Amino acid sequence: MRPAPATDWVAYNARHHPDAPALEDAATGRAWTWRATEDRVARLARVLADRLGVRRGDRVAALAHNDTRLLELQFACWRIGAIFVPLSWRLSVAELELCVADCAPAALVHDAAWAEKAHALAVPARASWGTPGAEHDLDAALDTAERAPAAHDNTLDQPAQLLYTSGTTGRPKAAIITFGTLVWNAVNMAGPARVTGEGDRHLAALPLFHAGGLNGVTNPMLLGGGCVRVAAGFDPEATLAALSEPGVTHFSGAPVMYLMMSGLPGFDRADFSGLRYGQLGGGYLEAELAGAYAERGVPLLPSYGATEMGPSVTSMTRGSAAGKIGSCGFPVRHTQLRLVDESGRDVPEGAVGEAWVRGPSITPGYWGRDPAESFEPGGWFRSGDALRMDADGFCYVTGRLKDMYKSGGENVFAAEVEDVLVGHPDVAEIAVIGVPDPKWGEVGRAVVVPRPGAPEPTVAALAEFAAGKLARFKLPHGVVCVEALERNGSGKVVKDVLRRKYGS
Repeated sequence: MRPAPATDWVAYNARHHPDAPALEDAATGRAWTWRATEDRVARLARVLADRLGVRRGDRVAALAHNDTRLLELQFACWRIGAIFVPLSWRLSVAELELCVADCAPAALVHDAAWAEKAHALAVPARASWGTPGAEHDLDAALDTAERAPAAHDNTLDQPAQLLYTSGTTGRPKAAIITFGTLVWNAVNMAGPARVTGEGDRHLAALPLFHAGGLNGVTNPMLLGGGCVRVAAGFDPEATLAALSEPGVTHFSGAPVMYLMMSGLPGFDRADFSGLRYGQLGGGYLEAELAGAYAERGVPLLPSYGATEMGPSVTSMTRGSAAGKIGSCGFPVRHTQLRLVDESGRDVPEGAVGEAWVRGPSITPGYWGRDPAESFEPGGWFRSGDALRMDADGFCYVTGRLKDMYKSGGENVFAAEVEDVLVGHPDVAEIAVIGVPDPKWGEVGRAVVVPRPGAPEPTVAALAEFAAGKLARFKLPHGVVCVEALERNGSGKVVKDVLRRKYGS
């Protein structure tokens, strides 16, 4: 039986409500209707195909700050059957090279800010916007390009995106996000996020290379025919002002973002009456922060998920937010969740277990890798995250079974950081652990055994050594020097002991 077709979102919305707003630039206020967005996407698709040689099934990578043109590029890729691959500009060139080698993109699109990094990567073709004199200037090319027709050959099981995340060893791997993943995630979020379509407006300040920024609310909003106002990045004052405007109905942010806004002088005067959904992801919601927003009429709704899982797995309900502080809510409608022990047996109520999930919004696997590495019989995806569920069915994230921590909403794998820092000439042994941080949720702390006779390594010394090898958010914020690392009988470093001793 032929797979179910995937509708061209832009063509559909342009036909049904052409004059409704689709994309807005938060910095300039410039806006594009669905009719105008359809015209730009159609022309950009033709540029990709005719000038850059992109063909069906090819990957198109992007390295750029948040911009409405990133979303147009995504839609243009889909129109010609190509796969959109947004890359993190936070990564070093060495880390980006691993991603490029893995997915082998036919083209790389970048903005002026990241031109130097982009040109250090080996790709067959490049294009850019905001870069005068570039070989392929997309802004200029759209003026003379023909229009590509709406897509009719895409199917729900077809890859639409590759989103890079790190494996347990720290090496990047790309979660395959199909059109079906995107559609079912939008269905899952329709209830919690209260996305009704035309008339809704989401302020996108999270990075669009991140699943939370791209697929959490942004793509569900666009699928439903709403509008996305794109901010180049998160600025606390500008974001607070935007959320006070009556037109913004949805916002998604990490705890540190909400915390920074709550500390501004204008927070107590802000009018959040138009905001229907304030999603919180990538960290723990503290009672004090929840109370500050509740007093302003905004119940922050924590959620749990990951790139590979849609990303939405659970979401808090408005009616329960105040009474279940610390919870990330219920599983979303079309995702099943199990909490299991090391043997794969369901744990009892209240006990901590690894989250196994399945459903139509879950990735089918990683690009170029065997799905059996991540799935159990019955289609259960192993998350590596530790959760518990209370008697009312509310879930709580208690940690990660994998040796990683989450800093500012970004996954940091200790093995990746250790592999780089162990090369420092003053380091004999090193183990990295995640420790609580009031601003970033968690940060890294390096437990170091210095080389005999060498000075004790400092945070600054390790950061200088790792420059260009690791993204800045992965660098440890603290160093503890010890005589030896605790090991078990087989010689393996016992991280649990290190966390108990040095993780406060």
